[in-house]
Amino acid sequence: MTVLLLAAGRQSRWQESGGDGFKQQITVDGEPIVHRTFRLAAAAGFDVVTLVQDPGLDCWQGLYPARPSPEPWMGEMGKFLDGRAYWPAAGLVTILYGDVFYTEATLDLILGHVPDQPTVYGRARARGRRLESFGFRFDVADGDEIERVARAAADAGMNQRGGPWRWFHKRHLPELNTYDANRVRQLATEANGWVELPPDETDDFDRLADLESWRARFGRCP
Repeated sequence: MTVLLLAAGRQSRWQESGGDGFKQQITVDGEPIVHRTFRLAAAAGFDVVTLVQDPGLDCWQGLYPARPSPEPWMGEMGKFLDGRAYWPAAGLVTILYGDVFYTEATLDLILGHVPDQPTVYGRARARGRRLESFGFRFDVADGDEIERVARAAADAGMNQRGGPWRWFHKRHLPELNTYDANRVRQLATEANGWVELPPDETDDFDRLADLESWRARFGRCP
């Protein structure tokens, strides 16, 4: 059972908004969020690899850091594939994100669910929230489909932004070459490979303001 914890992003929005250091190293209750996710996934019995740009940096030590291998066509959509060297020979691969604070309940839901097709874990129906996705699970046997859909997105020029919900969009709406969040909300059912997550503290932090708002909303300390 393998988890790939993605932490190799460019950090551009975080840094431009005034964020300091790597956003994956944001601390909540004294623990960096990427270390928290690694710890919880490893304790659940998963082999965890953290994909980063520079595995030699001290901040990644203890997280089994490794460098991804992106190809030119992939763009942001290729984050599901540029860690392919670390997939197991058979079985499930779980994609998690190093800049997400996962509640234990949400992480248990993602890691405990056994999908019968490539499946996105996100929020499509949370009131007052944008469309969000925080996890992706698939069997290695479905790798060709993962790549087929990602390449279709790239061919349509839709790979400038990543995220599992965008992959889900292209899989189910191949004829559309622009993203339509409302159509995704209509299609977001478990029968289509979508598991709806509860509206809890689980969230990602692209900008410093995201973190500040989240801390104020939930009363969470560094």
